[in-house]
Amino acid sequence: MHNPLPFQSAVMPEALQLNSPLQFHCHPGISCFNACCKRADITLAPYDVLRLKRRLGLTSTEFIRQFTVPFQMDGDGLPGIKLKTDDNGTCLQLAGDAGCGVYSDRPRCAVIIRWRY
Repeated sequence: MHNPLPFQSAVMPEALQLNSPLQFHCHPGISCFNACCKRADITLAPYDVLRLKRRLGLTSTEFIRQFTVPFQMDGDGLPGIKLKTDDNGTCLQLAGDAGCGVYSDRPRCAVIIRWRY
């Protein structure tokens, strides 16, 4: 089988299908624990806002004011919102060594964050 990776790896990537299970669990025992939360750039979908505001016991307006920043999604000025971070880029929901404070309700796009190291 041809190795599609630009480096040698003992693990070969497998193409996932729509019904493929994703087997990942974030926990302190993995080397990347909290890394994605420290470099967060997460665009929120309306569904994410609904889940997070409910989780935090806020109205949509309160959640948007406290935990998001507006941005322009494209060249035509389409508005969007991102999860607010601190001055270092760390997600405000990071609960230190405990990890994500809203993990079970984290934004869906947080699952596919691109690493920027």
